[in-house]
Amino acid sequence: STVKEEVDKKQWTAIDFVFKMNHIHLEIFSGDGFQVKSLDEMSLSKFSLNQSNTKFKMMNDGSMEGELCIRSVTLNDTRPNIKNVYREILPAVNKDSSQFTLSFTMTSGIERDIIAIVTFDSPTVILTLDHLFATRNYFMSAFENSSTNNDEQNELIEQNGQSGSQSPSSPTSSNSSIHSQSPMLPPRSIAIQPQQKQTTPTTIFNYRVSVENAEIILLANPHLASTEAVILSAQQLVLAKQGVMSLAVDQIGMFLCRMDQRESTQLRFIDNFNFNMSMDTRSSKPGQQLTNIEVDVGPLILRVSYRDVLLIGSIVNKVSELSSQSTADEPESTEKDEESSDTNALRTFNYDKLGSPKKNNSKGRQYNTQAFLTREVLKATFQGTRLILIGDEHDIPMIDGKCNNFTVTVNDWSSQMSVDATISTYMNYFNLTNSHWEPLVEPWQYSLHNINPESMVIDISSQKRLELNITHIFIETMWTTLSILNHESEHVLSTDRGSKTPYKLRNKTGYNMHIWAISSDDAKDTVVEELNDGHELNWRFDDWRKTRESMNITKNILGIQFDGALWESIKEIPVDREGETLYSLRPKIKNVSHRLVVHVKLEDNIKVVTFRSALVVENRTLLVMELLVVDDHENAMSTVQRIAPGEDYPVPIEVAYNCKLKMRPDGNFGYNWSRESLYWKDFLKPDPITSLSCENFQQEDEDGLFRFQVFARYSKNDPLIKVYPYMTIRLSAPIQVENLLPYDIDFCIRVVYDNKEKHDWANNFLRKGQVTSFHHIELGTLLLSVKVLDTDYDTSEFAIIRAPDRYEYNIDSQLTLTDKEGAFKYSIYSPYVMINKTGLDMVFKSKSLMSFMQSAKFAAGQGWLRKKDQNAAPYMFSYPNEETRYRALLKVGDSEWSKPLSFEAVGTFLEVVVPSATKTEEIHLGVSIQEGHQK
Repeated sequence: STVKEEVDKKQWTAIDFVFKMNHIHLEIFSGDGFQVKSLDEMSLSKFSLNQSNTKFKMMNDGSMEGELCIRSVTLNDTRPNIKNVYREILPAVNKDSSQFTLSFTMTSGIERDIIAIVTFDSPTVILTLDHLFATRNYFMSAFENSSTNNDEQNELIEQNGQSGSQSPSSPTSSNSSIHSQSPMLPPRSIAIQPQQKQTTPTTIFNYRVSVENAEIILLANPHLASTEAVILSAQQLVLAKQGVMSLAVDQIGMFLCRMDQRESTQLRFIDNFNFNMSMDTRSSKPGQQLTNIEVDVGPLILRVSYRDVLLIGSIVNKVSELSSQSTADEPESTEKDEESSDTNALRTFNYDKLGSPKKNNSKGRQYNTQAFLTREVLKATFQGTRLILIGDEHDIPMIDGKCNNFTVTVNDWSSQMSVDATISTYMNYFNLTNSHWEPLVEPWQYSLHNINPESMVIDISSQKRLELNITHIFIETMWTTLSILNHESEHVLSTDRGSKTPYKLRNKTGYNMHIWAISSDDAKDTVVEELNDGHELNWRFDDWRKTRESMNITKNILGIQFDGALWESIKEIPVDREGETLYSLRPKIKNVSHRLVVHVKLEDNIKVVTFRSALVVENRTLLVMELLVVDDHENAMSTVQRIAPGEDYPVPIEVAYNCKLKMRPDGNFGYNWSRESLYWKDFLKPDPITSLSCENFQQEDEDGLFRFQVFARYSKNDPLIKVYPYMTIRLSAPIQVENLLPYDIDFCIRVVYDNKEKHDWANNFLRKGQVTSFHHIELGTLLLSVKVLDTDYDTSEFAIIRAPDRYEYNIDSQLTLTDKEGAFKYSIYSPYVMINKTGLDMVFKSKSLMSFMQSAKFAAGQGWLRKKDQNAAPYMFSYPNEETRYRALLKVGDSEWSKPLSFEAVGTFLEVVVPSATKTEEIHLGVSIQEGHQK
């Protein structure tokens, strides 16, 4: 017996086996299996387990252990006639070790411990939305059919419960017969033995699931190999339970890319962060349960651009579309089930499963009325969140919003939920004009609180004032960005990322040059670009991916070298700020130290850097002007240069100092070069040149001359101007007339010469909002007369708009603007334009608040009556003079006059109450005051 006990105590293997399979395939098909088509045409997905190895061992005491190893797991999209490029939903992994392993151990005894460890290495899931929803519909169809069968089974239960409640074969009668003793048998005594206390075996199940290097790829368009994709990745995911359930995810990140060029097009959408969660659920007392959840989220940084929003929005819209299609298909499947219900009417049914009617079962039912108390606490700690908005024009961060470390506490979410959090935040914006971050929202701390579980009303409170710094530069930048997005929103997804640059370099020096970026880290891979005269070059200092993901400010410095070794290279040219910088060129040429101007200007959120000379000619006429460089002997030194209206022409560096300039309108107009030549030193004289005239090839008298004004703009306090031409020469028409009235006009300009002779330039038609110029009028005493078309106004009298001798004539200041730069621009406008949209006749008159004895005067151009079929037309209104104390009064129909009104506050809305003639009613009018469209 002693030897036998020793043998029993010795542990030995009861079962030990190894099972290997090279391939295990599972293929699923769409439809219900009754189609006439072949199975290949209905194939949906194919799942494969490659080179699986299973080991199992059980000992004589009941303990056991097992292991499952799978070399690779694959899932393919096998749908025919689908042009998806990416059909591998779960691609195979080329590794020497197993991709999937499962091992478990279980101890023996009354208290058994089960430990399971699952490892999944490098799974990559490529999701296409149409296949994802097709697979979803496949698995959900089983639940839809089971719900239909359950309804039919419940109906049969109710029918049998009513008709067969007294059946001797029913479960109720058979069960009740057990408790009754048959009357045909003699009575017998039953010995009641004491019950033995049995110990119930307990099992503790612990597990650990580890997923390494996981990726989920969501495709925007699976039909293209170059489709955009959203990739969610994690370096390691560990889900464990050993008393407390915990979840740890390391290096979670989301990025965007193109599938055909993933490495070179990868962009971070969410920077890598860590996520940890633990949940402890335990019962301190019977009927009480405590749930404690702690969440720790690492620094979370999101980088979002308008293009990213469109990409994710397109995917969400596709999900919504496919979801609605699958929902719409459900009624069709229900109808098919109803049609096929007749064929399935004859079926076998196991009546033994039927219980007694509900009314019989409810008699002995007992309810547990003991209260169950729960306490729930969620504490989520965020180690800072950051939202960075990227500009799509050149992939530069534009707005940076950050929240510091904060904690969110949620209590009792299943009963009386309460949420509390205190957050400190601030926001900066990138000033493109100086390439610096500037505060938009000053640091502000506020609290969030919610105690109503039935509503999502959240109270936001703060003890600190919210301060916003909104500058005109920020408004201009945002307005320009929105305008670009509205204009190019349809082409955003079709253009390549990084195709637009934040800088544009222009060479207008008259010489070819080489240019390079000066790096702060002394990089050896400096790239030198060639920039010829008159050409542009799109420029970026850093790689656009680095710029997108970097918030550090670096100085952007250029270096240049002119071809021909005329001057030394310039190696320190900062281009971060808007403005104009002057550089001296060395060595001197013929004892002249020439200058180079670097002009930086922001245009459509792109910095345009122009390299030019110090002398610039501006064309502010409405015609194309031509320029010719000549020497002292009037010999041509260059080709003819054309300057478009509103454009500038920088004169070449050496030519600007040594040569003269001649001007004329477009050569097709038939005019010769100007009689006068422009030389920069002539503008420094006490009596500088102010006008140029060009003779007509066919008419050589004074009436055929083409005239325009010239004006030099320079700083008189700059000592450089005495030795070098650092100035701008502006060309403009002698006279310009602008119509800012809401009607077209005819006008006449009368020229009065010194000998009292007159010459009228009549029948000049000008549409509203248009500008016209006169180049053939000799500047003298000028008079202007205007006829407003489509109105009842008569032709105005001639008003003096220019007089060489101001003591002889008084200029009408209401029609003439300030004399500037030798040229004259006359704008004809009405101070106020009234638009009547009431559908009733309206009359205006003006009144001065300073003159109490003077009565109000009716405004000109209006009558008491108006034709009923006449449409509401703009009415031009003005006060008798420019006195600020004037007010307007209005009358609607036969009403009384309103109180004095002021129309000076632009952007306001007023309510005007006018009593009726009988004073028994009141007329309420809404008045909107807006800035005029023309001026």
